[in-house]
Amino acid sequence: MTKPDNGVVRPTSRPMQTATHGGVGVAELTHADVRSKLSEYLDDALDPGDRRRVEGHLVTCRPCGAYLATLRATVRATEALPRPKAPTNARARILERVRREAANGAASDVSATEDSAPTRGA
Repeated sequence: MTKPDNGVVRPTSRPMQTATHGGVGVAELTHADVRSKLSEYLDDALDPGDRRRVEGHLVTCRPCGAYLATLRATVRATEALPRPKAPTNARARILERVRREAANGAASDVSATEDSAPTRGA
């Protein structure tokens, strides 16, 4: 959760309004709406309508533009961190455990089938 910006109306005190851009009614987004969509915006995961609304807000809102710049810098800094490496024997241990569990599961399946199979002469 971010601290409210000085001079910015809190989202709860400003109802969503409709603005007209090029003859098309576009729902105006609050700062909280925009900020909640910025990760998806950076990942190019917003639908075209949401993307246009977010971009329209960013053009006129310096605080949200600054928030986006901070988010971008955070992503870059995170990408620059060294990637953790698994221990050298991790793959072998994982594969061994999977084989063991598969064998135990197969043995359980066989015994369950044998228990439920009708016997001759019964």
